[in-house]
Amino acid sequence: MSNSGEDLRVGLRIRCTVAELVPYGAWCEVPAVEFRGLILIPNIGWGEYRHPRDRLAVGEEHRVEILRYFQEKEVLSLGLKPVLPNLWIAAGIADLVGHRVEGTVCRISGRSATVELSSGALGYLPLDQDAELELGQLIQVTVMKVDVSRQAMLVSRELV
Repeated sequence: MSNSGEDLRVGLRIRCTVAELVPYGAWCEVPAVEFRGLILIPNIGWGEYRHPRDRLAVGEEHRVEILRYFQEKEVLSLGLKPVLPNLWIAAGIADLVGHRVEGTVCRISGRSATVELSSGALGYLPLDQDAELELGQLIQVTVMKVDVSRQAMLVSRELV
């Protein structure tokens, strides 16, 4: 691969080293070229991450996939998530329908919450008006419905 980046293309998997953590992602050095790449928070992994330090550290080396190449800016958009096993398939998420599982409340917004299971999968939890939840709270939920193709899961606090 040349230093000019002419061989770079979307979908190519390359190695990079985390150089700097910023609130929106991680800047990485890409040894194959003379410019940097950025892994945005949604492309870090399958879980819910508020800050890249929740999953990455400066100096770590990772295998990533090129998501976009901004040639004029000499910047790569990189993704760690595409090179990780699809947890919705690997963890057998579809097989959890009807089962009680434990999860952590990672987001609360209006009349719903997002619950992260130990596998990293996120479930949508509709809330009643009297529901009292806190961020970081560990709760028991029942998996009601899973759509693996959309990576969507509906959970409930009710026993079924």
